Amino acid sequence: RHNAETTLKKLRETLVDPTSLVDPTSGLQESRRTQRLQVMLDSTEIVVRCSKHNDTTVRSEALVWLNAFINVQTTIARETERPLSRQWIELLPLLLEGTLSCFEDKDEDIARMAIDNNKSLLELASNVRADLPVDALIEQLRHSMGSSARSRGAIVVRTDCLQWMCLLLSGSTDSLLRMKMMDN
Repeated sequence: RHNAETTLKKLRETLVDPTSLVDPTSGLQESRRTQRLQVMLDSTEIVVRCSKHNDTTVRSEALVWLNAFINVQTTIARETERPLSRQWIELLPLLLEGTLSCFEDKDEDIARMAIDNNKSLLELASNVRADLPVDALIEQLRHSMGSSARSRGAIVVRTDCLQWMCLLLSGSTDSLLRMKMMDN
């Protein structure tokens, strides 16, 4: 298990090194940069599935990966002043699912990482307000609010879901008001 963890850590560090993905002087060719970003896109669904695993170590590692994916996108957007790609914007509900699913985790470190990831996701989403996949995000928020237990952690889930709703309302009022789901 130690060898696998070491290998995964090295892979993550290599794959998501934001400096080499942003810095044109890093020597990383554009095609390699694109390939690395595509690997992150392709593996996000698997990582989100792992964030719901029964094993604490698997959930924790999944959140570390999600955090790395989110930080790469935040760094690229901030440092290159390029907007997020449509593919990454479409992944926001999935990233949110993986994050919110760990808010009520019994392991405090996992719950804290999930909250930190959510803050980063909110920051990322606030920069692309007009292009957000509103329907999918609302569906994810409704699911997360509905499935959270009546506990102290549930208050955190609902509060963070309301933060997302405020963000969506401030950027996409017209589409939110037209949605049938709001009648529910």
